[in-house]
Amino acid sequence: MDDISDTIHEVQDSSSLSEAQYEIPAIENEWPHFREGSRFESAVVAVSDHVQVAYEMAVSVALGAMATACQGLVDVEYSNGHRVPTSLMMLVAARSGERKTALEGWFFGPIRELQREKEADFKCLQRVYAREAKTWEEKEKVLRKMVIKAFQEGQTTEALEERLAEHDKTKPIPPTDYRLIYENTTPSALTYGLHTNIPIACLLSSEAGSLFSGKAFEDLYLFNALWSGSSISDARRTSESFILDDARLTSALMIQPDIIQRFLDKRGDDAHGSGFLARFLIAYPTPMVGHRDEIPAEISDADIAPFQERLRELLLESLDTLDNQRPRRVLTFTASAKKLWKKLYRRIEQEILPDQLYYHAEGHASKLMDNISRIAGVLHTFEGDSGGIDTDTLKYAYRLGRHYSRHYLDHIAGEPEIVTLGNRLVQDIRKFAVYNNDQYRFVISDIKQRTHPKLRKKDKMKAAITLLKRLGHLQEQSHGKQLVFKDTVLGSREPELKNGEVYYLEELPRFEEQELIPGRGVIQPRYELESPLNNDWG
Repeated sequence: MDDISDTIHEVQDSSSLSEAQYEIPAIENEWPHFREGSRFESAVVAVSDHVQVAYEMAVSVALGAMATACQGLVDVEYSNGHRVPTSLMMLVAARSGERKTALEGWFFGPIRELQREKEADFKCLQRVYAREAKTWEEKEKVLRKMVIKAFQEGQTTEALEERLAEHDKTKPIPPTDYRLIYENTTPSALTYGLHTNIPIACLLSSEAGSLFSGKAFEDLYLFNALWSGSSISDARRTSESFILDDARLTSALMIQPDIIQRFLDKRGDDAHGSGFLARFLIAYPTPMVGHRDEIPAEISDADIAPFQERLRELLLESLDTLDNQRPRRVLTFTASAKKLWKKLYRRIEQEILPDQLYYHAEGHASKLMDNISRIAGVLHTFEGDSGGIDTDTLKYAYRLGRHYSRHYLDHIAGEPEIVTLGNRLVQDIRKFAVYNNDQYRFVISDIKQRTHPKLRKKDKMKAAITLLKRLGHLQEQSHGKQLVFKDTVLGSREPELKNGEVYYLEELPRFEEQELIPGRGVIQPRYELESPLNNDWG
């Protein structure tokens, strides 16, 4: 019986472990770490400690370099057969003094070094090509003169024309410029470069202000198409038109926050409406300027060399794949990871519903699982994992993707209109309503006559009032049209919506900052309740 009992417990434990792998991972406040000892994690920890930058800043730059190396080798396939590239669009917003250039050097150094080697080879091959092309052109001139002379003398030109046709077959082919990095460019120059050189590259800058304020992002839809791996038709008036097909471009950009804000102020509507910004993985890392009180840690070759060597290895393999016209490999998820992927997808879809996290950022949410899958594919390839993408890699990619998503919502998405209206209404209530006994009393008509023009519209006013009611700060009186507003939640019951969760009105205290007074049924800000002798209010 003991053996049977032990077996039953083992089966139950195995079942619990099996089910655990399908659980949606919790998103914690700290940025997630990848598995210890991996090329990626070892390099990120070592470089962030050495350069003294935030961990998430190093993660973002490292991912950009890894995607550059992997995008020409692999695509990721969903369970329904849909395939996506492994290109990423990374954007780090960090102020001057955050050592952006030094950080880029550690992770993109091997890519720049390989490009310098290829440029040197290209220059040598270009000289050989120029010499051979000149010789070929001179021979062609001689043959054409012979054809003309024979024709003028009434002789047959058939044999000469055959020689000319054979000569055409020997026309020298210009060498390939293996350009991997584009920096200060334009949409036209970028597409032409990807067409004439190689169709895999990285748009790289540690100070991307000139890209966002200049001509580089004139055509936002071009970058959307490159991110998706779509074909791009380039019709030109002064040179030959072409179709850029199946190209791969990773963007690894660092920029100062005030510059990206100016871009949002100037072109935010276009950038959001086109889905351009929704495709970026965005980080506003913790500032380190003024907080570096230790001598930089030494960096060990054992930590950074495997990362840098792997970058070079994958890039050389990518170039060889292009030269030999081999197709990219297709990565799939393991059976368990497919099941988890569907759960993660459904979770994000549910968060697009009204009053949920992504209700006002649907475009961003629709790209999130795509980006998570790409991150998983890049990690799987870079670490040299065999088989399909497993649940552990997918879970990490999900946690990481949700952190980037949080930064997008906090810094890029912009304040939802309903929040702007709600804040405006709170300001007007305080200004125009009758204040008595910690409460404001008013009728809507009193506010509408003097409020902002937007709030005078019936539907806008109704939406703002409804939001304040659902947040628990506004109630209708049982008689008449009078409304009652309070800076803290009215009554003692939890409101339908909690300020600071789905919506945050900065004019009101966060729900978590308020506390019910036992026996009195009144919610007040925690700071008003704190005793000089006891500040622990749970």
